[in-house]
Amino acid sequence: MKRLVLCGAAGLTIAAAAAFAAPTGAPAPEPSPLRIAVVEPAAAPCAPLATDAPAGQKAYFELLSQRMGRKVMACPVTSTAEAAQALAAGQLDIAPLDGASYAPVKAAVRAAMTVRGARELPRTPIVLAVLRDRDGTPSALKGGVIAYGGPSPSMHDQPKRILAEQGYGPDILTREIVPDVEEKAIAALRAGKADALALHVTAWRRQCRGTKPGEQRCGDLKVLFRARPIVPRALAVRRSMSDADRYRLIGILIAMHMENKAAFSWGAAQLGADAVEFTPTEADALIATHEKPVKLS
Repeated sequence: MKRLVLCGAAGLTIAAAAAFAAPTGAPAPEPSPLRIAVVEPAAAPCAPLATDAPAGQKAYFELLSQRMGRKVMACPVTSTAEAAQALAAGQLDIAPLDGASYAPVKAAVRAAMTVRGARELPRTPIVLAVLRDRDGTPSALKGGVIAYGGPSPSMHDQPKRILAEQGYGPDILTREIVPDVEEKAIAALRAGKADALALHVTAWRRQCRGTKPGEQRCGDLKVLFRARPIVPRALAVRRSMSDADRYRLIGILIAMHMENKAAFSWGAAQLGADAVEFTPTEADALIATHEKPVKLS
């Protein structure tokens, strides 16, 4: 008899717990829509994509909706400047911006993705270095000689472009040494034949990393900064966007040129012609910024 009472009590307890755990019938809240700026002749409120939209745009919106698990809305704006202001105000989630539209709102938004053209090099950072006791400011180097790591586009053309963007253009470093190998460029700097040295990061590490842990073969040199080329346009998002959403978006876009060519063609065209892939960017890729790294060897 006592066992029956205990079993009955246990049954009531389980039933009560099940009742409390049972779903209430209220549906989970629907995620907020992903609002994408589209530059058009006339501005309009955000709305689902029109049924007569181009096939590529439909493919782009559908793919983002499926992968992000959210509805996607088209938000017509008349310019990148208007898109930037709306993005900073929280009225958009993604917008194509250029440097001029990004700069005024950079505290609230950030670049996330750009495109690489068929004839463009990857955005490998370069290092600008001088002798350790040398003043490396543009005014101190004015009229000086710059040594590049070699004649190839990645060793000469792209570093030269980046230096100009960072205020060290041909008006500052007026002469150049372009040896056939990077070792000769470093030798020219050490011998006083050059006032500064520009190498992409991979070449710098190759020349300066020692064979033993902690060994530094460029202790007599000083890195002024590391910088990448400025991108002309980028897809920007709010800085308040969660890392999870931003990384999910980046993952979708990186693979888009292989997964859905129609979607990629439309999306990439918002940033530039002749694009072959989306590539991630640093937050301030649209303006001239650089890092002074703690360690590059």
